[in-house]
Amino acid sequence: MASSAATPQSIRTVLKNLKNIKRIAFDIGQSVVKIAYTAAVARKKTTHDKKLIHDAKYALRLYCIQVRLDDFEAVLDYIAENGHIATKKATFASTSSTHLVEQMIIEKLGLELHKVKEMDCLVRGTNFLIRNIEAESFTYDHHNEKCRYHFETIRPSVICPYLLVNVGTGVSVFRVDNDCKYERVGGSSLGGGCFFGLGNLLTSELDLDEMMRMAEDGDHRQFDILVSDIYGGKFANLGLSGDLIAGSFGKCAKKTLADELKNCPEFKKNVMRSLLLMISNSIGQVRFRSNSFMELLPCKLLLILLKVCLLVCPEGKDESNLL
Repeated sequence: MASSAATPQSIRTVLKNLKNIKRIAFDIGQSVVKIAYTAAVARKKTTHDKKLIHDAKYALRLYCIQVRLDDFEAVLDYIAENGHIATKKATFASTSSTHLVEQMIIEKLGLELHKVKEMDCLVRGTNFLIRNIEAESFTYDHHNEKCRYHFETIRPSVICPYLLVNVGTGVSVFRVDNDCKYERVGGSSLGGGCFFGLGNLLTSELDLDEMMRMAEDGDHRQFDILVSDIYGGKFANLGLSGDLIAGSFGKCAKKTLADELKNCPEFKKNVMRSLLLMISNSIGQVRFRSNSFMELLPCKLLLILLKVCLLVCPEGKDESNLL
């Protein structure tokens, strides 16, 4: 619901089980608000004679949604009109001044807000996913055309320590030892803000989801200089792959070629692909430098899109795991 303007129908579709909300929390950003709430749901069980009946006990279900800041007031109005929150206390996290949004929550829902540290939430939430969700992570092999995704469960005993790479407006790298102990060990200014800002300048697109779709369909080879472009077919002895990027946007240095690229019907898709790879590779370098700085063993990597976590464990290899 965050990628386009919310409608009454979309709000009704996304917000479920509002009459039984037990706890609710908000993550207030500069352009979107994330809402998480738990609600009681009826359970069913099977009797000895194989009949399905309602259980007297209720289970708690976690709901997570994301809405544009422009639509947040309409969402609050819908919750106030159609929901019931068992508690009058709610928690929220924010990275900037959000007084107006906080006041809106208080007035619309009658809640008492308690601020929590964003990084505390991120660390504990990441640990919760790893420990409790089976096959939550997967590896991605770009060169395996038959099966690029391999899902796996991470053993709780090998979670810590790990590097947590938080990709928001910028990039911050933290070493995490447990739920309560972590420290910042590096970072970069090339993150989500760079992707969104440069993407807007290059394509005039203001929808982040649409930018990502463009990047998915684009061909960065129109803009980037590859190893094969420099060495032709004589790069095997270098130990490098021919499709490795040697220079992001390097082909745009020639004016005639740059003008030709701008007039290409696929310009927006291709340029967003190149931009995404440039920033992604930069984040990978930040992770690598931070890993070397911490003198950690060769590691597995646990990445969450835009909230990227790098898991360090002594299994002797570097491998990307995504949630």
